[in-house]
Amino acid sequence: MAPKVLVADKLSRLALDIFARRGIDAHVRTDLTRDELIEIVPDYDGLAVRSTTKVTEKVVAAADRLKVIGRAGIGVDNVDLKAATARGIIVMNTPFGNAITTAEHAIALMLALARQVPLADVTTRAGKWAKSQLIGVEITGKCLGIIGCGNIGAIVADRARGLKMKVVAFDPYLSPERATDLGVEKMELDALFRRADFITLHTPLTDKPLTAAALSGVLTPFLEQANMISAATLAKERGIMVEEVSRGQEGAYETYIRLRVGTEFNGRSVAGTVFSDGKPRIVQVGDIAMEAELGPHMLYTENADKPGYIGALGTALGAAQMNIATFSLGRSAPGGTAIALLELDQPIPDDLLEKINALPHVTRAERLFF
Repeated sequence: MAPKVLVADKLSRLALDIFARRGIDAHVRTDLTRDELIEIVPDYDGLAVRSTTKVTEKVVAAADRLKVIGRAGIGVDNVDLKAATARGIIVMNTPFGNAITTAEHAIALMLALARQVPLADVTTRAGKWAKSQLIGVEITGKCLGIIGCGNIGAIVADRARGLKMKVVAFDPYLSPERATDLGVEKMELDALFRRADFITLHTPLTDKPLTAAALSGVLTPFLEQANMISAATLAKERGIMVEEVSRGQEGAYETYIRLRVGTEFNGRSVAGTVFSDGKPRIVQVGDIAMEAELGPHMLYTENADKPGYIGALGTALGAAQMNIATFSLGRSAPGGTAIALLELDQPIPDDLLEKINALPHVTRAERLFF
């Protein structure tokens, strides 16, 4: 039987066509009251909403079959995340779906402000022509300050530069290389306030977005419903302590993040950065420095730093017709622990992984997926 999805808010025809092409039985029932929603939601496997429908704790409690709640938009303020997570219901949003629309809307509002369009509309409708009050300002050559230069902020910057504006930005996660690529000047918040003629805000409503992403990555292999929205709630329910520490630039990397996961028995850590090409890199595993790109099919190995291992690993992969795309190495000290991170063109089969684990000096070999 095809999965049934209740579309409780208005969606475009395109969205409904996508449901149909994927064999999903979508029922459009908009303008439902809370009681009506509670009455029919037990019959559905999925619920699609925008911002009008409120998915309260009572709605979630009635949703016996519900597996996923999809929010067609960025925020999930109208969904009781705690209640949904407690019942194992995945809550998802579409953070990039309306990025261009949102960015263009911000530009439209700025133009309306510059030319005093709202005041012109009100006075004209009142039968007045307040020409002297509606001079406004040109935006050409003016400075636009962007707070939060992520996906939407970057699009706003591109559109503003097309209008011959100067663009400055405050974003703690914006690297100098990325700022150069966008054609914006990165600066601190106080300096932006002093410099900008117009200011536009494009920051997430949620706290600690990087922490949410890291938690999601840690929990997803163990909990299918884990994602950036639910990860913090899932961690709290399981007694996982989360700490976030921010520091200024350390070492060679301006954008640097380290994730440490510890238990009463042991701990692991990995550090990464984003280079000017926008691609993430692994730069440390534990205390061992390396530089590795990420790919869909990867192999990670730990071994004693002894001669012959790299040759034996290459021979094993070659015999299995596995092509190596990238090969990154690191070690703690000569003769100590060595690590390798390889990107391969195909997934590693189980029998080959067993052979690699059986190679001399190997202490660990695992598949990784990105």
